[in-house]
Parts: sequence; C-alpha cells; structure tokens
Amino acid sequence: MKKIYSVLFILLICAGADAQSFRTGYFLDNYVFRYRINPAINPEESFFGIAVSNLDLQNNSTIGVSSLLYPNGGSIVTGLHSSVDANTFLSNLSEVNALNLDESINILSLGFAKENHASTIEFNVRSTAGASLPYNLFAFLKKGGTNTSYNIGDIYASANAFADLVYGYSHQISDRLSIGARVHALIGLASVNANGNENSISMNEQEISINTNLALSSAGLVQLGFSDGAIDLDKTVLGMDNGMGGFGASIDLGAIYKPVDGLELSFSVNDLGGISWKNNVNAEAYGAHSFKGGNITFNGGNVTSDFEDTLDKFIKSFNFKSTGKTSKFKLMPMTISAGARYRMPFYEGLSTGLLATFHTGKYTSWYDVRFGATVSPARIISATANVGVTSFGPSFGAAFNMHLGPLNLTLGIDSYIGKIAKLEKLSVPLNKFQENIHFGLAFSF
Repeated sequence: MKKIYSVLFILLICAGADAQSFRTGYFLDNYVFRYRINPAINPEESFFGIAVSNLDLQNNSTIGVSSLLYPNGGSIVTGLHSSVDANTFLSNLSEVNALNLDESINILSLGFAKENHASTIEFNVRSTAGASLPYNLFAFLKKGGTNTSYNIGDIYASANAFADLVYGYSHQISDRLSIGARVHALIGLASVNANGNENSISMNEQEISINTNLALSSAGLVQLGFSDGAIDLDKTVLGMDNGMGGFGASIDLGAIYKPVDGLELSFSVNDLGGISWKNNVNAEAYGAHSFKGGNITFNGGNVTSDFEDTLDKFIKSFNFKSTGKTSKFKLMPMTISAGARYRMPFYEGLSTGLLATFHTGKYTSWYDVRFGATVSPARIISATANVGVTSFGPSFGAAFNMHLGPLNLTLGIDSYIGKIAKLEKLSVPLNKFQENIHFGLAFSF
C-alpha cells in the first residue's frame, strides 16, 4: 500500500491551483497581484518576486468531519454505525458532496509598468484536485439493507499538476477603459482521473455489489499499473522517467470600465484553454463487481482499522481492462469574475466593493459572492475585510498590505475554515469549509 501514498504525495506536492487567485486581494489597495483576478488591472509599479512572491493554499469542501464521525460514549464512530440515527447522519450531507484542493506556488514573477500599459511574466507550479460523491451512496450504506438497490449516478475524481509560464499585457485605452490578457503556456506534470456514470449499488448479508461504468486514466509522473485485470500499485510507475505528461495553453481576458469618477466596474474570464495529455494509460470496468468490506473504529484517540486491506479488496474486485494509451485534451476549469469598487468622494482612502465569482469544474463547480470595505490611511498601508456567501457556506476574508520602500508585503485569508478538531494529532475541519491562505512578497523597482 505504500505505492498509493506515493501517488497521493506526488499529486499534492507537485503544486498549486487553477488560476483562481486570492479573491480578497480584489479589494486591497497596493496589492501587486490584483491583475491575476482581472488581467486589465495595471500594476502601479514595476516589480519582481522569487520563490514565495505569491503563495495561495486553497481548499474547499461541502462536507466536514462532523458529517462523517460521531461521538459514541468514550469512542468516535462513523455515521454508518448503528448508534447514529439515519436522519441525523444523512441530514448533514448534500446531494453532491464535493471536495476541491487547489494549491498555487509562484516561482518567479516580473512586472514592467508604464504610464498607460504594463507587462507581466510569471512562472508557477500549480495543481487541481476534485472529487464528488453522491448522497445516495451514503444513503444506501446507512439505510440500504438486503436486496435493496440505489441509483448513485455519477462518481468523479480528478487530480492534475502542471507548470505554468505566463505573459500578461494590460493597456489603458482611455481614462474610462482598460483591457488586458494573459497567455499561459502549460506543461503537464501528472494527471489521474476516474469517471463513473449510471452506477448502482446493492448489498446482501455477505457482500456489497456495485454495477458500474467506470473509466480510469493516468499520465505524466503517475502511470497506473495493472495485473490480472486489477490495478496493481506495485507496478505503478512514478517519477520523471515517464516524461512530460503533455502540453497546452490558455488565456485570461479582462476589462475595466469607469462610467463615473470613483466607480470601477470589472469583468474577466480566466483559463480559457486546456492541456493535451499524451500517453494516457487507460482502463475501464463495466458490469457487476463485489467486495467484502471492513470496519474502521476510533477509540481513545487511536484508530483501529483494516482500511488498507479493505481498500485492496475493493480495488481488486474491479475487473479492469486496459484499453491502451491515447492522447486526451482536457479543458481547464474556467473562472468568471465580475466586480465593482467605489471610492468615497469625501475620503479617497476609503472604498467599498462587490465581487462575484463563478468557477466551473466537472461536478465540482462553485460560486462566491462577497462585499468588502478597504481603508488606506497612507500609501504605505492598506487593510480590507469582506463578508459573503459561497457554495461552501458563509465567508469572511481579510487582508493587510504594507508597501515600505521597495518592499510590498501582503498577508490575508479568503475565508475562515471554521471549527477544528484533533484526530490522531491531525487538525481537521468539523463542518463544510473553505480556506485560502495567502502570502505575497514582491519588490518594486
């Protein structure tokens, strides 16, 4: 089972997120990387940044640990345990239970600002990961009983890591209108995808049976191995010997319009494009599959489980058929943003704003609408806070920027992750959550 942890490690460590950036930064004065939200925004000064110039760690989920684990005397049990009422367990789940993991690391950034135009160059390492589990899957496991079948629809999981070289250009056409674009050259590093549709599940006294149409693919740093019709993690090949996963391109487009003095309207579409993944290892499994599961219990802070054995049995129960290697073009998740900012006529250092964001993703789309206020009592300092509603619940964001000489430092969060609990010394969110921690450091010249 060590192989599966290696696969997960490569996918998570390779890096960062789809181009959805630090949304609270839209409201913040002096924030160097506002052009990431809308490429029509001109940086005020030329700048450069290395290694940690723009770090975003973004994770969202419509399901938290408290939806899955429940106290039972001196121990903690899963929601499937007989001591947990079915209505209590299922009421904490959504029709589609989605998880998004988006991380972004900026390796190098350069900006060249002129009077009415600016150019930017970036090199980033990014990744996207998403998964979706249907409500009926949990409903069956909780209430199913023998000789009962549930339609669990679509099951989806995807993880992709890639390098991103970006050139951006913004131009102020007039005092009222600015336009901009950013062109991305994408190098695919790793891709693993699983898609299943028209699935159903049933159970008898001894085993769980699944009738599915399931397809798997992998490319780049992760090449899945197969043996006797089952995924063989020991034969899975990891590392650079597999070569680059593929190449692609995308573009960001944006516009800023100022209908009256003090009011700024913003619209942008980011990540129009995709990556052509080459040498995808493909496999498919159709029909009925069955396995005998295992138990996972939590007692006194210790985890007792046969998880690895259960997972091995589950994987081996699918009679996967290798369908060879192919090239596949995969669209990037697209992000659409619309915003407005207004500077108060009685005090230029005070502004309010509204930002609406919609992010597309297969089974994992989300929206984010927030209202914020910013105060900048002097050019060297700016602070902002915002509240909003999102697909993952209420949101609160805040950020602080200090511009002292050539140093431009930004610290902030897009949202509060909520209540945290300890599980096996690991901090985990109790409820559905959203989190984006941002650190930015650039030097003006």
